[in-house]
Amino acid sequence: MAFSFFVVSVAAIVVICGLATCSLLTGKFEFWPPPNLHCWQYRTFWALFRIFVICLVATCILDFHGLAEPALAQAAIGLGLAVIGFGAAFAITFGLGWRTAHGDSDKLKTTGAYAWSRNPIYVASLVGMAGAGFFVHSTLVYILLSLWAIAYMVVPFLEEAWLEDHFGDSFREYKSRVNRFFGRRL
Repeated sequence: MAFSFFVVSVAAIVVICGLATCSLLTGKFEFWPPPNLHCWQYRTFWALFRIFVICLVATCILDFHGLAEPALAQAAIGLGLAVIGFGAAFAITFGLGWRTAHGDSDKLKTTGAYAWSRNPIYVASLVGMAGAGFFVHSTLVYILLSLWAIAYMVVPFLEEAWLEDHFGDSFREYKSRVNRFFGRRL
C-alpha cells in the first residue's frame, strides 16, 4: 500500500515539474508563479501539490522506519528538525500572508526572515524535509523528499524573472544584498 501512495506522489511532483519545465522552455504559458489566484495554473499546481503532500504523508505512515528503526538520537534530531523547519515555513508563509506568498501583492517583502534569505520558506522547508527523512527513515520517503527538495532548489529561478518584472529596481537592489538561499552580502 505504501508503494501505491509513493507512485501517486511521484506522479504528482513529476507533472508539476513537467509543467514548470514546459513553461520555462516554451514561454507559451506561465505555470509558476501562476499569473493570478484564479487561473488554471494556480488551481492545477495546488491540486497536484496537495496530492503530492497527502500521498507523502501516507507513505511516511505506512513505511515508517522502512529501512530500520533509527537510533534514538537520529529520531529525536529528525523530529526536532521537522518541527522547527516546517513550523518556521508555516510561520513565515502566514506572517507574509497567503496572497502575498503566492504573488498577489504589489509590495516586495525584504524584512524579517527575508532580510537573510530571498527564499526563507524554501530554506525552512528544506530543514523540515531533512528532519522528516531522518525521523521516518524510509527509502520511499527519502526519494519523495529528495524530489521535493530538488523542486524547491529550482523554483526560485522561475520566480526571479517574475519578481524582476513586477518589482524592477527594488528587486534587483534586494537581490544584490541578500543571497538566494541564505546569508546577507556585505
